[in-house]
Amino acid sequence: MYLFEVWNQLGFSDVYSDVVTSVGRHALEKKRKNLVESLFACYLEGWREVCFSSERLPSLVQRWEPPPLGMFKLNFDGASFGNPGPAGVGGLCRNGEGVVQWAFFGPIGVCDASEAEVKAVFYSIKKISDDCLDKVIIEGDSLNVIRWLKGGVAPPWRFLPFIDEIHEIISGSSAVLKHVRRVANEKADLLAKRGVNSDSLQWFDYLPPISHVLFC
Repeated sequence: MYLFEVWNQLGFSDVYSDVVTSVGRHALEKKRKNLVESLFACYLEGWREVCFSSERLPSLVQRWEPPPLGMFKLNFDGASFGNPGPAGVGGLCRNGEGVVQWAFFGPIGVCDASEAEVKAVFYSIKKISDDCLDKVIIEGDSLNVIRWLKGGVAPPWRFLPFIDEIHEIISGSSAVLKHVRRVANEKADLLAKRGVNSDSLQWFDYLPPISHVLFC
């Protein structure tokens, strides 16, 4: 799309007109040559900005990694089969050796995916004890939710009660918020999907079976 716009701006329509009305082939070939050189220069400049910009987008974690020893990592996720549709939440907390400290899943009625994500992190953070807040890394695969929690983007008004309470819980702590790819959030994703069809919110001090979760 970018090159097409440049092509038009640099006189594509004029070149086309020249093809029909030109009385001199030499003038047309010269204009074509200048046009191609200009397009190529714009192409290189665009790639130069992408490759050497000081404001590159941060690379996302490709797989789950344990936190440093002495710390905990909380992964959360929400699922909605229909968006809006039957929805569930899930999450788990692991230590620096990757051992599950607790996990949960459960249904939350009918809602969209964003609401499911917000409620998932809400339940997860409320579970963390005060003495662990300075030792926890919170990861989710919803970029919007992480941005809302960090305060860089205003959340929709309907989520404000949840976001405000989360801010009250983690304010003054050293809790770290991170956006990750779904592959690095896989277990939380499966727990949330299992939660959709469960009867109630359930908590465990181990990772419950999730390999048989049905994807809808």
